[in-house]
Amino acid sequence: MFKLHIRVPYVLLGFILCATTLTDASSYEESFQARKTHLLSYLADGWGNGQPFPNFSDVHKHYWSSAIAVIESKPEGILHPQVNDGDATSGRPPRYWGILKYDGEAATGLVSNATRGTGSNVSFSWNPNVFHFIFPGLAYLMGMYPDIPAWSDPHHRDANLTYRSNYLRYVLTRTDNYNAFTGEGTENHINMSRPSAWVLASEAERLGYSFSGQPASAAQRANEMRSWIMGWSRRIYEVGIGEWDSGTYYMVSLQGWLAAYDYAGTEHGWDPEVRAAARAVIDFYAATLAIKHNGFHFAGAESRSGRNFSRMDNGTAYLAYLWFADTVLPPPDWRGNQAAEAVYAAVSSYRPPAHLVALARKGPADHETYHALKPSYLLQDAAQTVEVVHLGPGYTLGSANMNIGSFHSSTWQIVPWKMMITGASPTSFPAVVPEMAVFMEQVF
Repeated sequence: MFKLHIRVPYVLLGFILCATTLTDASSYEESFQARKTHLLSYLADGWGNGQPFPNFSDVHKHYWSSAIAVIESKPEGILHPQVNDGDATSGRPPRYWGILKYDGEAATGLVSNATRGTGSNVSFSWNPNVFHFIFPGLAYLMGMYPDIPAWSDPHHRDANLTYRSNYLRYVLTRTDNYNAFTGEGTENHINMSRPSAWVLASEAERLGYSFSGQPASAAQRANEMRSWIMGWSRRIYEVGIGEWDSGTYYMVSLQGWLAAYDYAGTEHGWDPEVRAAARAVIDFYAATLAIKHNGFHFAGAESRSGRNFSRMDNGTAYLAYLWFADTVLPPPDWRGNQAAEAVYAAVSSYRPPAHLVALARKGPADHETYHALKPSYLLQDAAQTVEVVHLGPGYTLGSANMNIGSFHSSTWQIVPWKMMITGASPTSFPAVVPEMAVFMEQVF
């Protein structure tokens, strides 16, 4: 039987991304809008249970997603009370606090002014010290919806500040390890922070904000982040993605880039070079996902992922659903905290190139093999890992050989090999075969 061995160097991705359109754009857009509507409706309507916000954990990741979904799917748009002043008829928090003004503990409901913004879930609107996850949503809401009334309202703690200026004050003066401009962390943290920081600093510069205690001006920070965007976007085409093919972190790594891409296309944030650089990064992610796509999951090895590949168990699965599914039906099940991560892909003007959609929707393979080199974290080592993915009739099998002697810290999430049954169609959900014996029996 003929075997096709495909070696895809990263320079070849440039050719792939410039190929001829293979699918009808209007038909794709119509189906994309249907999938988008399903996801936004689910998020905007209380994550399927009809409860008012907040009704979920990890609020610093998911408040912003819910606000974006409400704006995009409700007729009130940016005037919706859940985004601004809250819903006074609700018996749950935020009774009088909208998402952008929320200033209480997520688990304890309304609290007194004396204790607001204290405890483990520090409030956003006064002291948004909640790790890197705060930045993409804040950047998207501030950059893409600058006319939300709540932005201009006097802050409830300091009438000399508006809610907008208070958020930007915090971003520009923050100097701890979670700051947007120089903060460290894993690669998804960097991707969430730096492109988002460009948006936020650009907005601060546009509005003329300057705050006591900030180590650099808004203009300086915007220029620094712009340079970072241009450099990083070139580097990944030389060596690839450090946190490669991660079902858990792929979607969150794209959130900041989607915010930068869309903001750079607005009249007030117009920057064609940043938009092109952000598009190149998102295209790269789309290409690698399309090549290894199997029923909304990555075929083969993953740098960081879960151990359970159920139907829709990570944000990347919802990204693949939005970009590559050939159905207008909703997923058979939802995971709210994971679906929320993909709202940026749903509302973005970005669409993957048509040939990548066709590649992701590939039919059952005879035998094809894909080889790739993967870099280390932060793109320092250009070839830390050698990957092989085999596409066979009815299954995919992939593995990765890396120069890591043991798994600890973030590397414990590495999935060194994986076999998945290919569904009857690209929208079928795969089964996972964890036992090598089953593979040996079925294939050999």
